[in-house]
Amino acid sequence: MEVIQILKDFEGIIGAVVGSVATLLTTYFLQHRGKLKNYPIEYNAKFQTFKDVGCGMKGKVDEDIYGYSIRYRFEIYNGYDYPRVARKFLLNFYRNNKLVFSKVPKDESTRVYSHHISRAEDSELSNIPSHEIMGFDQSVYMLYSDECFTKLDGITRVELSYLDENDKKRTIIFSKDPIFIPKVKDNDPN
Repeated sequence: MEVIQILKDFEGIIGAVVGSVATLLTTYFLQHRGKLKNYPIEYNAKFQTFKDVGCGMKGKVDEDIYGYSIRYRFEIYNGYDYPRVARKFLLNFYRNNKLVFSKVPKDESTRVYSHHISRAEDSELSNIPSHEIMGFDQSVYMLYSDECFTKLDGITRVELSYLDENDKKRTIIFSKDPIFIPKVKDNDPN
C-alpha cells in the first residue's frame, strides 16, 4: 500500500519526467531520420599522348602514352536535419570485383595554374549542410611512369568511396567499362 501512496504523491513529477523523456526520444528519432543520396553527374577518362599534353622527351614519340586522366563530378544531398560529413575520398579501381589499387582524388576547386604547371589539393573533408545538396569536382592523373599505371590494364570498374561521420563507407560507381592501355606501334625503322 505504501508504494501506491508514494506513486500518488509523485504522480505529477513522474508524468513530467515521462513526458520529457518521450519528447526527447521523439525529437532525436525525427532529427536522425533521412538519407545521404549520391548523384554521379559526369565522368571523363582518357589516355593522353605526349602530343596531347605538349611534352617531349628523349626516346619518346608524340604518339607514346603520357598518362591517364580522370575527371568527374558528383553531388551529395543531405536529407538529415543536421550536417553530415564526407571524408577520406578514394577512387578505387577493380578487376573482376577485386580491388587492385586506390588513389586519393584531387579537389578541382583548389586547382591553381602557374606558368605551365598546375596544382590541386587532395580531397579530404566536407561538411554537407542539412537539407542541402553539395557538388564536388575531382580528378586523378596517372603518369606512364607511376607504379599504378600498368595496373590499369584490364580494370573493369571504377568507383568513388568516402566515409560519413559514423565511418560508414559510401560508394558511387562511375564506370563499368573495361580499361585497356593502348598499344603504340613501334616507330623504329629497323
